[in-house]
This record gives sequence, C-alpha cells and structure tokens, in this order.
Amino acid sequence: MSSVGALFVKDGALFVPTGLGASPWQSKAHGGVALGGLVAHVLEQVPSPAPMQVVRITLDILGAIPLEPLATAIRIVREGKRVQLVEIDFTVAGKIWLRASALRMRMQVTPAHIAPMPHPYPDAA
Repeated sequence: MSSVGALFVKDGALFVPTGLGASPWQSKAHGGVALGGLVAHVLEQVPSPAPMQVVRITLDILGAIPLEPLATAIRIVREGKRVQLVEIDFTVAGKIWLRASALRMRMQVTPAHIAPMPHPYPDAA
C-alpha cells in the first residue's frame, strides 16, 4: 500500500505523521483537519454489536499537538444494541493531547405504520 499523499502512516500501534497534515499556523503541530480525519479512521475500526452510523463526533483538542507519532486508547463507554458511545484518546509520549467522543446509532429500517389513526383530527386543531 502506497503512502503517497497520506497524512499518517501506521507503524504498529502508532500513527506517524508524514508532514502533509501540519498546521498552517504552526509547522511543528498537527492541523485540526488531519486530526479529524484520523479520528474518523480510528472510529471505523471500532467494532459494534450491530451495523451503526456515526451521528455525532466531538473533538477536544487540548493544545497545539506536537507533530510526532500519536498513540490511541479506545474506550467503549456505552455498549448497546441501539446506541454506542466511544471515546478515543490520542497521546504523544504518554500525554493526552486530543480526546474524541463519538455517538453511533443502529441502522435499521423503521417499520411502516399501517393502521389508521383511531380518531379523526378535531376540526379546530
């Protein structure tokens, strides 16, 4: 697999920056857009009990994150058949620099309501 154009390259348990995702304001720090993409990539690897879709992602960036390899720690805060809450910590040299939380909900077709309403709507609604 080629890493041309990649923002990160996986090396064991670490995500090593290639430099393409550096912050436009600080060349020795990660940029927020690259971090958001990495969060989404890591989240896709987290198993779920049923097919689920991400409905919310929150990123807490806790400072200018050094442009160094990032380690991840994944916690499933709530595991359910319908809802899953995942937290991911990104660390550099053991210090947490980014915490992401994601809410995922089960994907399922909603059944159609076949029976008509038992009472008509009032005239002056």
